[in-house]
Amino acid sequence: MSHPPDFNDDIIRNMAEGIVVQDADGRIAFVNPAAAALLGYGPGELLGRSWTIVTPVDQQDTVRVADDLRARGAWSRYELELLHRTGRRVPVVVSGCPIFAGEARKGTVAVFTDMTDLKEAERRTRRQEARNATIYRVGQRLNGLLHLETLVTEVAGTVRDSFDCHSVTLFLGDGEPGGLHVAASAGDEGAGGARADPLDPGQGRPGMAWSSGQTQLSKSADAVAVPIRFGGQVIGVLDLLRRAGDPFEASDIAAIDTLATHVAAAIANARLYERAQQEIAERRQSEERLRQATEELTRSNKELELFAYVASHDLQEPLRMIGSYVQLLARRYSGKLDEDADEFIGFAVDGASRMQRIINDLLAYSRVGTKGRPFLPTDLEQVWLQATANLQVTIEERAAVLTHDPLPTVSGDEPQFIQLFQNLLGNAVKFCPAPTTPEVHLSCREEDGRWVFSLRDNGIGIDPQYFERIFQIFQRLHDRTQFPGTGIGLALCRKIVERHGGGIRVESEPGRGATFIFTIPRKAG
Repeated sequence: MSHPPDFNDDIIRNMAEGIVVQDADGRIAFVNPAAAALLGYGPGELLGRSWTIVTPVDQQDTVRVADDLRARGAWSRYELELLHRTGRRVPVVVSGCPIFAGEARKGTVAVFTDMTDLKEAERRTRRQEARNATIYRVGQRLNGLLHLETLVTEVAGTVRDSFDCHSVTLFLGDGEPGGLHVAASAGDEGAGGARADPLDPGQGRPGMAWSSGQTQLSKSADAVAVPIRFGGQVIGVLDLLRRAGDPFEASDIAAIDTLATHVAAAIANARLYERAQQEIAERRQSEERLRQATEELTRSNKELELFAYVASHDLQEPLRMIGSYVQLLARRYSGKLDEDADEFIGFAVDGASRMQRIINDLLAYSRVGTKGRPFLPTDLEQVWLQATANLQVTIEERAAVLTHDPLPTVSGDEPQFIQLFQNLLGNAVKFCPAPTTPEVHLSCREEDGRWVFSLRDNGIGIDPQYFERIFQIFQRLHDRTQFPGTGIGLALCRKIVERHGGGIRVESEPGRGATFIFTIPRKAG
């Protein structure tokens, strides 16, 4: 099938690829419209001119190699950059072959395809891959930084280097209503890294990013402020600045935003670490103060216990002598003097007896810590029997009803347990005034590795405001004429229980009896 000559011309002139024909002297003999437009020239402006006019100097070696191939009659295909009329380089792929007339080479025809879009896509892909690698590398690096000052300095420098910035400033919220302060900056002197400190909401690009939570891009696109978010809150801003004419692309901003997420997590971790370190330091200081206070309290308690023991022990002999002589006066002169003398002697006898009881109780109190026995297996059933035997007279006088659950064997000081039970049972009977019959029950249960004992009575009860006071030494809620005692019994109970690693408390209401609850570890001591 044959076509008229102008048919082939129409095809060549309307092709999207550029076509250039050179003569044997290397001058341009034909340029189709696509080639002229690609290089920025009019249809006839390149005719008769050397091919080198559109070939950069650094590309001419490639052209000569191709020409040599074509001179030997071979096709050639290669990548090349041509010069646009404006001086811009245009990447192309060239396919060329020689033109012969018989044996003589008459010229060359070259067909080239514009590769600008492809090269730009490849550049963007490489750049994105580099950005992804940077984000991963920076993320890994930031995860290992736990000191905030080191972290923010590293962030500013790394972001500047990774995104070809002139300067980078990292702002953090200062915790006050509306404020940013410069945490770190990296960049050339005078590049915009130094800013007012602190920065108010809406002030400049960083302030707008802080207050709005949105990325702020300058009109020239060479400066961008990206908010740093954590837990739904903006905790800071990354402010990046490039030189004029080097704008940030959408892919750059997306990568910076992704990196800001890593930075936010790293900052949160560093703050948490520093807060934990501060709490640890404060706890250590508190523990040291507590240790010192405990040592001082222990020393003081030992001194007080020793003083109480020595004082009560040394008072025993003179008090016995006073008591003996006062009782001798009572026996020898009772009824022989006037009534006032008999009353005075009676007061002296009663006072000496009470003082003897106080000294005995004080001596027992001081001996809990200083004269206690080693802990041994102690059958509380036997302790109950001994304590009730010691109270037998009182129990029979009041016809008191005392019951208990099965009681365990624990590790402890048996005489002190007897004292504990005796004091609690004695109080339960004493504070149930006639004509009410005292009813007392001791229950026991196991809970969380300890024994919980509850001694319930039907006595007069205790107002809750006195729950703590009753366990303090020499504290009484009633007059001695109503309920005799020294005010040491419950303080002694607490000291015994605490020596065994437990605690004691009371539950009660006035007129509704009281329940004393104390705990003993399964393995005391």
